[in-house]
Amino acid sequence: MSLETQRAVLPLALGCLAVSGRLPCAQAAEWSAAPILSWTMDHASNRSLTAQAVPGEGAFLNLDAFLKRSTPTLELNMQPSVSLQRFTDASGSDTVNRSLNLSGAWAHERSAFNLSASYSDLSTLLTELTTTGIIQGNTRQRFASATASWQLQQSESRQLAVTLSDSDARYVGQQANLLPGYQYPSASLAERFKLSDRTSFTVSGSVGELKSRVGGNVRDEELSVTLEHSFSERFSGLAAFGRNDRSAAGRNHGYVGQFLLRRTDERNQWRLSYQRSVSPTGLGVLVQRDDASFSVSRQLAEKLNGDLSIGTARDNESLSASLLNQARRFESAQTGLNWTSGEASTVGIHAGYTRAIANSQVLVPAAHGWQAGVTYTWKPLSRSISR
Repeated sequence: MSLETQRAVLPLALGCLAVSGRLPCAQAAEWSAAPILSWTMDHASNRSLTAQAVPGEGAFLNLDAFLKRSTPTLELNMQPSVSLQRFTDASGSDTVNRSLNLSGAWAHERSAFNLSASYSDLSTLLTELTTTGIIQGNTRQRFASATASWQLQQSESRQLAVTLSDSDARYVGQQANLLPGYQYPSASLAERFKLSDRTSFTVSGSVGELKSRVGGNVRDEELSVTLEHSFSERFSGLAAFGRNDRSAAGRNHGYVGQFLLRRTDERNQWRLSYQRSVSPTGLGVLVQRDDASFSVSRQLAEKLNGDLSIGTARDNESLSASLLNQARRFESAQTGLNWTSGEASTVGIHAGYTRAIANSQVLVPAAHGWQAGVTYTWKPLSRSISR
């Protein structure tokens, strides 16, 4: 993690913790804890989507803790997480993943201020499978980020939002030379207009600068408009359109946008979305990503739920300053059944298929695989741990 990012993240993290013990309003509140423990066992035919598939079994133990402290004007959250991964044969690299998320929110009569900071040390099997595809060996991503935002309710129909953020991604391990990482500070400004109880319109602009040893410094600017509408209490939609300009290899530009439809009722939920965005990747470049997905879940019985999701994502970095000039498409389909076996426990079975196709100098041209497994989750009710 770079010195600049440490300076951004550490004071923010310490500040969130210090506030919990020093502010008078925080002293009147109490901490609550909600742990989640899950155990998964599965079989995958080609877990890392390599050219020469290595089938094998995997076991995953995850422990998350959600710690919260709140008053009418202040809310503090802490979420530490640890995950153990074990694999048979050479189907994967045994590892331990760790992360910590901290956040604080202060609300006033007409404004709100939010701070958040996070740090993670994760296997590239989790971070790179759907993006760069570089997952071999013991390569890991160490990622840190910090965000500060302020919202002002100017009137009943207008809201202003200002956001500052910084992120830093570094890689260590056998293939770290292929993943140079990046640092990406950014700022955004948005004005939201409430046209009616069901419709709102937002104009937003942002600017960021990618810093990487691969392509140097690349500045990108974006301007977009968003329309949100609720057709009913259960059915809503969103449409956004904008333009992104990048100062890479001259002056390049492209169009970004989003389309979203979702419906929720007592037994069913479904979501259809498409998004085009520009974001940094571990290759140290900005990519244009097209992401489309459809998901549906249904309550089949009192304690039984089923779900299905289909998605495709395509990264294209030919507009960046990188010399790799590559494109990669990732496709997936997942389905599962979940049975609530007790007040705090759930048992689920799942199966899925994934495929990756790349036009690249360093990535596998094409690979696919299937996976099936069973998961047990224990999620007790939140409990108070201080007064």
